[in-house]
Amino acid sequence: MTKRDIKLCPLCDFPTRDTKLIYVDNKNDFKFVQCPNCELFYQPTYLTEVGVVKYYSKKYKHALVSTEYAKTTSRKISFDRFGIEVLGQIPERSKVLDIGCGAGGSSLYLRNTRGCQVECVELSPI
Repeated sequence: MTKRDIKLCPLCDFPTRDTKLIYVDNKNDFKFVQCPNCELFYQPTYLTEVGVVKYYSKKYKHALVSTEYAKTTSRKISFDRFGIEVLGQIPERSKVLDIGCGAGGSSLYLRNTRGCQVECVELSPI
């Protein structure tokens, strides 16, 4: 299996089938929806570790992609393709709670370019 479907909104358990399509890239590789109940943006289908390896081995034949690399980067791929476009839609000077902020790249982007007040929560050691 190279992709997995998310059936419910990760935040409020609203059915994904009833969400609003927000973004599809020009190659239809990635799409994002917005939950009408809690307004969370998320990817309803995401690449598994095997999917990441297959995707990148086709797109970047010169790169060596291992399953271990895929484990640590499968979520980052989504942000790279979509993050700037969606983050740019957040109103300037908004208050934002970034849950799962990692090293804080998106939070810094929001603070530095949109003037947002950002609070970050990361449970995993970095």
